[in-house]
Amino acid sequence: MKRLTQIAYIILLLFTICYTSFAQAEQINIKILGGRLGSKQANLEAAPQDSDPLSFEITSTTGGVIFQGKAVPAGNAVGQPVNMQYDPTQTDGRRLSLTIGNTSLTTELYDWEIIPIARFVESGFNACFTLYDRAEGPEEVEINKQYKKEGEIYWANFHPAFGDTLIGLNLFFVDAMLLNPLIMQNSDKAFANQIPGYHITWRSERKFVTGLTRKPFDLFQKLIKEQKEIKSWNSYIYTDYGTEISYRIENKRIIFNGVPTYIFVKNNHANKTVTVAKELNEYIIANHNIIYDLNPTVYRCAEKTAQWAAFFRMVKTEYPQIWKLFFNQIAGIEVVPKIETPRYWLPLEKMD
Repeated sequence: MKRLTQIAYIILLLFTICYTSFAQAEQINIKILGGRLGSKQANLEAAPQDSDPLSFEITSTTGGVIFQGKAVPAGNAVGQPVNMQYDPTQTDGRRLSLTIGNTSLTTELYDWEIIPIARFVESGFNACFTLYDRAEGPEEVEINKQYKKEGEIYWANFHPAFGDTLIGLNLFFVDAMLLNPLIMQNSDKAFANQIPGYHITWRSERKFVTGLTRKPFDLFQKLIKEQKEIKSWNSYIYTDYGTEISYRIENKRIIFNGVPTYIFVKNNHANKTVTVAKELNEYIIANHNIIYDLNPTVYRCAEKTAQWAAFFRMVKTEYPQIWKLFFNQIAGIEVVPKIETPRYWLPLEKMD
């Protein structure tokens, strides 16, 4: 019965997340996942640029998704100056003009990516998303009481740049992926229309899957065992911390190396310390492709966000005048599609 409920829930998810036409700035009905941000503006400003994402203060109160890297040149990009501009007269996907050395590069970055990422970098904060937020106001407090009686509820908050955006929703998916991979592996299939720069080719070829394949299943079984039996972790973050993100030029394109990953930690609330689950994290890195294959569209979106945030951060630091000009060029531009991001998350086993 439990299994049938899970399958039915996935089908319900896919049919209830509905969109208007892309040209009209799509709106997502996220109520099936919980509530939208609605009563609370996205206001997560945590983890300043120089903070340690593995400190107890951050892992115990923010967690979630943290991107803080600064890209470094590699190969034929070493020693080459960078110039970057935004041209609103060009078609979407070609508005970011990037030159490294004497080479003009194709970026294929869309406004729904450029604008939120640039605003995130400009803020000087690194926390993108958290499920550690708290209920606020009478309505949320009542919802919290209701679901606390039945089990668990997670309150979501986003960096202001990512609230009600496609990137924000995908960072939510990335964090929730390990809480409920059964649903999250099909989350991108809820989009009725192809979104330029978002969906990748595997989406149209993949068969509908109602359960996890063997390799991801084994991986998640290990995570459960680590938590319940070995007790090596009680929290995790998805981050580029500890990973070098580099860029080079190839066929007139910018190519990045380095991707974020999950880092599992054990928070000790008694003495306010953090222990990193080193062996488990090494296992996760070694099995990156298995995790990535749970939903390549979602993970590719998250990886691009981390990589371009690192590149923009490098430009902001190393070329402040160019960054200021670029940031002024994108001022006031509305981010479309406008996507409702959830205010709270109810794990599947608490909803059936």
